[in-house]
This record gives sequence, C-alpha cells and structure tokens, in this order.
Amino acid sequence: MAFPGNLSNFPFFPLQFDKDAQTVDPGEEQALSTWLQSQGPVDLIVISHGWNNDEQDALDLYKRMFAAFRSVLDKNQVPAMAGRTIAVAGVFWPSKKFADDENIPGGAASAQAVDPLADAFAGASAAADPALLSRLQELMAQENLSIPERDEAVGLLRRLLAAVPPSAEEGSANVQAAAADGGTFSNEVFLQQLTGEGEAAAAGPDSGGAAGLFSSSLDDLTGAVRTGLNLFTFYTMRERAGLVGLNALNPLLARIASHANVRIHLMGHSFGARLVTAAAAAGGRFHPKSMTLLQAAFSQYGFSTLYDGHSNGAFQHVLLQQRIEGPVLITHTNNDHAVGWAYPIAARLKSIIASSIDGGPNDPYGGMGRNGAQKTPQALSKTLLAAGTAGYSFPASGGVLNLESTTFVNGHSGIANEAVAYAVLSAMA
Repeated sequence: MAFPGNLSNFPFFPLQFDKDAQTVDPGEEQALSTWLQSQGPVDLIVISHGWNNDEQDALDLYKRMFAAFRSVLDKNQVPAMAGRTIAVAGVFWPSKKFADDENIPGGAASAQAVDPLADAFAGASAAADPALLSRLQELMAQENLSIPERDEAVGLLRRLLAAVPPSAEEGSANVQAAAADGGTFSNEVFLQQLTGEGEAAAAGPDSGGAAGLFSSSLDDLTGAVRTGLNLFTFYTMRERAGLVGLNALNPLLARIASHANVRIHLMGHSFGARLVTAAAAAGGRFHPKSMTLLQAAFSQYGFSTLYDGHSNGAFQHVLLQQRIEGPVLITHTNNDHAVGWAYPIAARLKSIIASSIDGGPNDPYGGMGRNGAQKTPQALSKTLLAAGTAGYSFPASGGVLNLESTTFVNGHSGIANEAVAYAVLSAMA
C-alpha cells in the first residue's frame, strides 16, 4: 500500500517486515537514514502496532496516535519539546487478530458469525502446519461428526498446540505439556478444559467471569477448536513479535544510530510492546532514550527479579543493564480485557480451579497491560495517567513507571488520546 509522507505534520517513514523478520523493502531504511542525515538533532519515535490484521489497521492507529501528539504540542503542554524536530518510524509486521472483535479467545462476540470458525482458521493459517490445519478444517466443516472423527479433531488441535514455543513465564509451557499429555489429559478432559466445563463445575455460580470466559452457545467442539486456535495464534504472534524485534528492528536501528544525530524513543502497543522491548533487549549500538509500552501483551513478570522465587523475567536485563537511557513507561488498566484474560487462560490447561484465574496482579499468568510490571524492584507504581500539565516524576535510567490508566484507556486499543501523548512526550523531554 501507499504510505503518507507525514502524520499530523510529523515526517513519517514506514518500516515493513515479513513473518520471517526480513525487511520487505530495503529502500525504506535508506529513505529514513538519508533524511536523518540531512537534519540536525531528531527525536525519532519508533512505534509498533500489535494485534492488527493489515497495514491499514496499523496506519489508522498511527494516524490517531500522532494527531493526539500534535494537539499536545500545539497546546505547549510539554514546553521542553517546543522547537524539537520529531519524526515517526512506523513498524508494520504481519500479525493476526483472534476470532473475536475484542481479541479475547473464546469470547461470545463471534457466536453470531455465519461461520464462527472462519476467523480462527484464518488467524492460525499464518504459522500452523498446513496439513494439520486443512484436515481439522475439513472435519469441522461437516455437520455431524462421528465419535472417532470428533476424537481426531481434538487430537489435531492438540498436535497444533503441542508445537507452540514453551514459556513458563507466560503459560505456554502448560499448554504445550497438557496438549502433549495423553494420560491425565485425555481428549475428553482436554475438550472439557477448552470449553470451560470443568471449571464451571468446580467454580460454582458465584465465581465471577473466569468460569464463563470460554463458554459458548455453540457446540462444545466448535467452541473448543476456536479457543484452541486462538491460543495457537496468541502464542505464535507472541513469538513472532519477539523475533521481528530481535532480528529485524534492532539491527536496523543500530545502523541508523551509528551515522545520524538521532534520539530514538521506542513505543509499542499490545504485542508491539513485546516487539520493541525485544529490540531493546538485544543491545548493540543503539540506546533508546525512552520506551513506552501501551497495554503490553506480555507477562507482568517480563522485567521481574525472582518472580517465582528463583526465576527472572525474560527482559530483566533491559533494566539491569540500563539498555534504556531514560524512563520506561507502562500503561495498564483492568479495562483491558484482551490482555487481562489472554494470559490467565493459560492456566486453564493446568488446573480446573477457576478461582485462581482472575487476571489480577496475584495471578501467575497476569499480563502487563492489565497489571503493569510486577515483582520489579525498579518499578514505581500507583501513578495515574494524567492529562494536561499534571507533570510526572520519572524514575532514573533503567527505571519503570507503571501508569494506572483506567480513566483514559477504556480498552485494549483505547490508547490514542492526549493523556497518553502527554505522558510519552514528557518522558521524551
């Protein structure tokens, strides 16, 4: 697609990467590098989308975001940024939505669809074994399945889930182990877990929303397949975001930083937050001046020290080695149902005790966009995302500011507003 040359009068440069973390158009990096070398000092905001189907979805987010940035600057709410040259590099990478308008695995929003599994199969197609997926789709297209065919369908789903990259911190190790377990987790038990029947029985009527999260008015097998494919998509996109950040964005920014007078500021939404964090974690010849994670779709223990008594978060070294020269900002809110439930559902395949799955800060599989950085000594909490000229006290280099954002962020994608822009610009200053 054709990209605009500016967003709200900020020079704009697209950076496209494919699913294998390869540059789509080398000319994009050259265009950005050439422009930077023709300028004086530049503050370059490198932003990555998360769960978007295509370039247009991501571009629309970027347009809304930087319209809010322009408004904050025009009001001179961050005087230290007046007169500074700001440019935007927009990352575009192939991500997929879940089969649900709110990106919540197994939610009821897709129950009204003509084909409730179409989006789930489409989302998984980017990375699944095509033979397994094709056979599963063939089976699910039939109106009535025999018992052996139903058993085959659950087995195919388990084979797909057993192939996800394992992460104890983010719960996929549980999913992988349960999918591969032919003993405790028979196909029948596995099906019950995915549809929520086991939890519903254990939790009782007053246990809150967790028991019904995967419930479906559809046939139990249809609901289980949708849930399972959404899990597969979730973990696949998590892995892909990290690879694009590590293998594509990091070396590109290192090359740019080596021959341009540029201050790099990383900003990522959803899985894009994982992407830019992975870019920073890889180290090298560039040192971002700030990093903002907007409703980050990765573990609340990503930056932690000894979160379970003996393990550190996957990105703990970003803080310990002060890879970010300035502050790290993290927006979080319990309004974010996508992150609030996408992580704790991993526990479903480990236990049928629904009361232990609430998505909050005490949940072992809580998400950062829901709870902020937990068990992280460098993190300051209990700071509210604020509008206008409220002012912030930022931590020193290598520190994190958890921004409780419920007042201004009404959901997983409710980030394009002046309060967020004010916080980011304040950190940049």
